[in-house]
Amino acid sequence: MHVRLEPEDDLFHLPTDDQNFNESRYYNFLDAASGFGGWVRMGNRPNERYAEMTVCLYLPDGRVGFMFKRPHIEGHVGHDAGGLRFDVVAPYEEHHVTYDGNVCVLAQPRDMADPGTAHGFATGHTEQQMAITGEVQVNGQRFHLDRAFGLRDHS
Repeated sequence: MHVRLEPEDDLFHLPTDDQNFNESRYYNFLDAASGFGGWVRMGNRPNERYAEMTVCLYLPDGRVGFMFKRPHIEGHVGHDAGGLRFDVVAPYEEHHVTYDGNVCVLAQPRDMADPGTAHGFATGHTEQQMAITGEVQVNGQRFHLDRAFGLRDHS
């Protein structure tokens, strides 16, 4: 069996009537030179009228910056909620990820109790390796990403 991905497969899909319909994107990254990395995820649940967004940043000194929200959304027109936004500039070639918001910086991240787990099965799963450029600022400290690598997921 051969599968061919078309550009529209990397864009938004019409939601089904399933109450649990969820279209999500996930991106992780690591800049090996600085030791800075992290991941972001957003899943739209348009039939339940909220998104799930998570930002997790691993700082080189061992601290972790973390934020999770379930912001209200109307419809299913973009991954843009709670300060986190994903834009597909060119399918399979260029994506922009921006977050304008706070994170809780945890000096002892292992002290954090299990904040809840979410497991699910997704159809139409796409994973792709990435090269990353950009900048992240945490508490006034800037991390420049020039040769970072990562993975993205769209389900």
